[in-house]
Amino acid sequence: MTALCSSAPFARAQDQLDETSRAFLKSHCYKCHDESKQKGKFRLDTLSTDFTDPQLAEKWSEVVFRLNAGEMPPEDEPRPSAVELGRTAEFL
Repeated sequence: MTALCSSAPFARAQDQLDETSRAFLKSHCYKCHDESKQKGKFRLDTLSTDFTDPQLAEKWSEVVFRLNAGEMPPEDEPRPSAVELGRTAEFL
């Protein structure tokens, strides 16, 4: 997948997400998985939401798994409420 750097392609990459999910990702995920830092060699801010693509769907499935397992965000970061986490995981 080609890395996207400007905000316009970023907006298109995740335009299928609702505002609540985008806000959740911005608050809890992009600090470690964006253009400036890719912990675990994983960049989330430009990950397309074309869920019909099996490879992309698998990556989002991994995101949901890590959220549900409590692995992300890491313990030393602000924790989302159970409602926030559940809402985002359900949407993804």
